[in-house]
Amino acid sequence: IDLGQASAETLATVREAIAQRRRIDIDYYAYNRDEVTSRRIDPYRVTSDQGQWYLLAHCHRAEGERLFRVDRIRALTVVDETFEAPADVPDVSVFEPNPDDPRVTLDLEPEAAWVPQAYPAESIDDLGGGRQRVTLAISALPWLARLLVRLGSSASVVSTSGDIPADLGSRTATTILDRYRG
Repeated sequence: IDLGQASAETLATVREAIAQRRRIDIDYYAYNRDEVTSRRIDPYRVTSDQGQWYLLAHCHRAEGERLFRVDRIRALTVVDETFEAPADVPDVSVFEPNPDDPRVTLDLEPEAAWVPQAYPAESIDDLGGGRQRVTLAISALPWLARLLVRLGSSASVVSTSGDIPADLGSRTATTILDRYRG
């Protein structure tokens, strides 16, 4: 079983901080916002889900429990401060869409069949010939834009809701190409 690209050193340091109930300062890459942020966290538990290592912690910046993918921790420093862990550490799933999150429905070619295996799909319909129609809840447009660019002609947008432009993938690809041309 391969559990992502998390560094063994980072995992060991996080596990030690959990055992000692010591705070950690991290620089964390937020994929959905495409930015690195600095955070002070109280680490509770390391867990694996869908082939990745995650760290459940109380984030002082967000003032609540958050789930951090360990391989997205860019820098980590154990702080000389302790914390009291809650008696019952809450269960947090990787992604729980809100009912009002926008949705996108995609037609996927056979080479994109990995999408509903990698991301939680609300519906999957077999279109025959290895093609699928999937509906995904979207919490952040930058995430969807990157997915659409990655899929290229292997996916076509059937419908969107909320503020998702139907041509988000092609607009994003054009923006990327313009940066390279300029």
